[in-house]
Amino acid sequence: MAVTIRRAAGAGRWTNRLPDGQTFEVGPDETFGEMAIVDASPRSATAVAKEDSTLAVIDKRRFLFLVGETPTFALQVMSSLAERLRAAQAKS
Repeated sequence: MAVTIRRAAGAGRWTNRLPDGQTFEVGPDETFGEMAIVDASPRSATAVAKEDSTLAVIDKRRFLFLVGETPTFALQVMSSLAERLRAAQAKS
């Protein structure tokens, strides 16, 4: 199974549902699925489209290429992870 990052584009919105039932929204120009690539663990959430969306699917090989060749891509992924971590800490 290929691990992927999905980057929503346009007006698309997604809901990601965690195993404990918590949800979080993903909107245009945001990424999801990156944790499974970064730490090689199974996906931590299931994503469901709330409206028509355009996605860029990035496998691990492409992800590593983008991180190496495009530092701003790596910063965007880190920013997304940090934002979700802060939100999770605020809920606890």
